[in-house]
Amino acid sequence: MVKDPNRPNGRTSAYAFFVLSCRDELRKRSPTSPVNFTTFSKDCSEQWTAMSPSEKKKFEDMAKADQARYEEEMKHYVPPKDVGKKGKKKDPRTAKRPPFSVFSSELRPTVKIMVKDPNRPNGRTSAYAFFVLSCRDELRKRSPTSPVNFSTFSKDCSEQWTAMSPSEKKKFEDMAKADQARYEEEMKHYVPPKDVGKKEPPKKPTSAFFIFCSEHRPTVKSEYPNLTIGEIAKKLGEMWSKLGTKDRAPFDQKAVQLRGKYEKDVAAYRAGGGAPKRGPGRPTGSTKKAQADPDDDEDEDEDEDEDEEEDEEEEDEDDDDK
Repeated sequence: MVKDPNRPNGRTSAYAFFVLSCRDELRKRSPTSPVNFTTFSKDCSEQWTAMSPSEKKKFEDMAKADQARYEEEMKHYVPPKDVGKKGKKKDPRTAKRPPFSVFSSELRPTVKIMVKDPNRPNGRTSAYAFFVLSCRDELRKRSPTSPVNFSTFSKDCSEQWTAMSPSEKKKFEDMAKADQARYEEEMKHYVPPKDVGKKEPPKKPTSAFFIFCSEHRPTVKSEYPNLTIGEIAKKLGEMWSKLGTKDRAPFDQKAVQLRGKYEKDVAAYRAGGGAPKRGPGRPTGSTKKAQADPDDDEDEDEDEDEDEEEDEEEEDEDDDDK
């Protein structure tokens, strides 16, 4: 296909406008210095994440204006006829079947695009993110007109956070807890829009070991800030193996409660037509292979969604129980 030079330029997102402004600012500061694109992209991403909605509004307004420009230009755009078709050699892989474009609209698969709900509460902010925001505000007060070197700023924030004591971090951890409470309270009153498409099946309940890890992981991270994800998982596995039956009881009880809730959710999911019920079992002694259960497929799909950290923690748990 040959690109039509008269076709209107595509839309530019708010983040793309922000990156362009960072690039222009960097060129003004260092017009002759080479740019490390990997570092530059990472710095832009971190800076964008730390920005408040009011700071992003400038770029979002630019994106809306560009969207309006694109829509207006597309109204008057007339694509040329048969661009790139003359003398085009057929691809042998598609020669035996008609191209997808000749299918009627009724036969084309529907593509569902996830749209972010503007009424959904803002996500939770971590303690480190609150710390970065405070560093940025302090830097702006000291040097309101000086340009910011995003790479140096991010590196300094990371080093300062690592060197801070637990008592110094407590202020930001308390802010994160308050924001967590705010998020949970807002989510209680949040009513998501009606479901589009198939309802997702309930997620498998967490085991007692993972409940223990989720409660003790922040403590281990603060005491051993230089440990990797795998080392933290191993440390948690060692801590779990040293617990007696009495100390494990609270976590076992929570796991039982989650299991009960999961079974109720599965029953409600099946009652709503989410998945077919189990068929009658085979007679004892049957030599035929049992057919795959739909629930087993769901469990396998959910198991694939487990993150790297939980996999490593589970291995440590198995090693300790042997």
